[in-house]
Amino acid sequence: MAYQIGSEVNENELAKRLQIDKKTTASYIDILEKAFVLVRLSSYSKNLRREIGGKYKVYFVDLGVRNALIGGFNAPNLRNDLGALWENFLVVERMKTHANRNEALVHYNFWRSYDGAEVDYIEKPVSEPLSAYEFKYQGDQLSRGAHSFTEAYATPVKLINLENYLDFIAG
Repeated sequence: MAYQIGSEVNENELAKRLQIDKKTTASYIDILEKAFVLVRLSSYSKNLRREIGGKYKVYFVDLGVRNALIGGFNAPNLRNDLGALWENFLVVERMKTHANRNEALVHYNFWRSYDGAEVDYIEKPVSEPLSAYEFKYQGDQLSRGAHSFTEAYATPVKLINLENYLDFIAG
């Protein structure tokens, strides 16, 4: 799991690697979530023929635990997982902000189409419109996936990077 932050989880693949049953794998993931080690982000889909549904991504609540598991304590400029770390950090900190404000009725998702278009983070408070975000540690250009999402849902995707991440986390 520590190597899969920000990626869709394939429980079958994990079960094969661990040489355990898929139900046991799912149970372990559930336990890690209930113990506040992981959080899951489910996929957002309104058009099941064109979009991935029923999948989820995992993020570590504490990136120090994650890094200890993989022995990854290199400086950011020496890491090959910097984008995944950045995404994990932003997702979890945004969730913490909502939790600290007792905003429990917020749905968290990601979006991906079968042709590979993707949006990193979507949130939908119960009484507010949908918001979509793309995370980039470096760069200031939205991806093709962001434009595809905007066309499909008439919702602009906001870019979150080093220049504006504090405003995003603060909500």
